[in-house]
Amino acid sequence: MQALAVNVGDLKKVMSNVKTRGILGEYQLENILEDLLTAEQYAKNVKTKEGSDDKVEFAVKMPASGDRDKPLRLPIDAKFPKEDYERLIIAYDEAVPDKIEICRKAFCRQYPQKCARHPGKALIVRKTETGLTSSVEKIPLAQIPVHDTLVKIEYSTLNYKDALAVSGKGKILREYPMIPGIDFAGTVEQTSSDKFKPGDRVILNGFGVGEKYWGGLSEYAYVNSDFLLKMPDGMDARKAMSIGTAGYTAALCVEELLSSGINNNSAPVVVTGATGGVGSFAIALLKQQNIVVSAVSGKAGASDYLKRLGASEIIPREQLMREAKPLETQRWGGAVDTLGGNALATILAECHSGATVTACGLAADFRLNTTVMPFILRESG
Repeated sequence: MQALAVNVGDLKKVMSNVKTRGILGEYQLENILEDLLTAEQYAKNVKTKEGSDDKVEFAVKMPASGDRDKPLRLPIDAKFPKEDYERLIIAYDEAVPDKIEICRKAFCRQYPQKCARHPGKALIVRKTETGLTSSVEKIPLAQIPVHDTLVKIEYSTLNYKDALAVSGKGKILREYPMIPGIDFAGTVEQTSSDKFKPGDRVILNGFGVGEKYWGGLSEYAYVNSDFLLKMPDGMDARKAMSIGTAGYTAALCVEELLSSGINNNSAPVVVTGATGGVGSFAIALLKQQNIVVSAVSGKAGASDYLKRLGASEIIPREQLMREAKPLETQRWGGAVDTLGGNALATILAECHSGATVTACGLAADFRLNTTVMPFILRESG
């Protein structure tokens, strides 16, 4: 009995491999068809849908009806979507209606065979007794938390949050294990949502992905379809992630400045963290609008780079890191700040009346020691 148990355990290990299970199933199905039908009654590796390159393993030729010239083909596939089935059973055990519905639709549709046969690689962060570990691993789809849309990821970007998540220096991750990556671009492989269909090109930024939901530093991701945007015409995944979350954030900041009335007649706009992703994009976007930009950086050798982007002057970061008075000499018509802390407090104290400040980061400090004076006396916002 002990030997039998060992053999059964070995067989279970073999059958847990999706590719092996598929090969065995295909072999057995072909034997069954050979026993029951003649060679003319079925075909192997058949395209059953016009305009599609997808093939089924076998198709049984059915008699044509009416005035059809071509015989009907009944597609038969040997593979059982074991992982989807197991997720469905778990959902029923947990008695979560929304999860049951998502898993049921996924089980009925089955995900593409290429995904099932080739588990994707991902950078995964785990919490251990001694701290955090991170490694690139093969992650079977069955292990990825289920949401209504499966995306084949082509590109992601490495953001400041991702660096904090992997290094453990910031309390970014809410769950473990976790795949970081707060953005990605790719193609929908499977969905139960009415908003998308397989083949749609999509982009994701934020929504807690890479923090509390498994993220973009992976080849595949299950995500909530509400988090996705259709990729604009003329853009591909590489271009989208060349812009990434940093460019998206910078664009939102610049849009807010422009909508508030910043123009080329205003005082300069100050951009902190200028060599970072948000800062660099913000400088370039402001320059396109003919707005004078003062770039703040702590990197001594960055002047040429920042001036090529469009900065008119380079300000050492130390000038803003001091403890500011409630009101300082007016300098700025607006700001894009990624530092927080004393830098943001100093900027607020130095803004002109009616200036707009967009604060989108806390690279220096999450605390803000300031007063209401700039908001009352200069109507900064």
